[in-house]
Amino acid sequence: MNNALTYTPPTTPVRVKIASGTLTPPAKGGGKPGPAVPAVVLDVQDDGPGMTAEQARRVFERFYRADQARNRSSGGTGLGLAIVAGLVAAHGGTVSVRTAPGQGADFQVKLPLSPDAQVDDHDLDDHDGAPEPPAPPTAPEPPQQKSPAPPALSQQKESQARTR
Repeated sequence: MNNALTYTPPTTPVRVKIASGTLTPPAKGGGKPGPAVPAVVLDVQDDGPGMTAEQARRVFERFYRADQARNRSSGGTGLGLAIVAGLVAAHGGTVSVRTAPGQGADFQVKLPLSPDAQVDDHDLDDHDGAPEPPAPPTAPEPPQQKSPAPPALSQQKESQARTR
């Protein structure tokens, strides 16, 4: 998200979408990819300058900066997208980019859902561009009363405190 805001002109929109989808886990050890699993799909799209094929190929490498004019003093270390890729992979997901010079960029993260996750497609963005209606107000939860510790536990702590 930060990269989209940094590299996109100020009046150009950045779109963030979340939806349900599927993820085909990458092949392990040169074998076949695993079966498709339910996933959450996050897209960050911009209409900025885009990247060349070479830049897109390297954008997830550590310390790589597509804009060579940037340095540590002007911002960025070239680690942000490498960290994203590492975290997503650690959770069994994938991250990709579709881009071309002058065509903006579309970064997509897919993360597998927990096998017991319940997906309600009505809660997810339907990609029509319309904002989701606000959730109805709910009554605030009553404050929780703290119950005193059981006497045996209190006495045990007092005993431990005296012996220190």
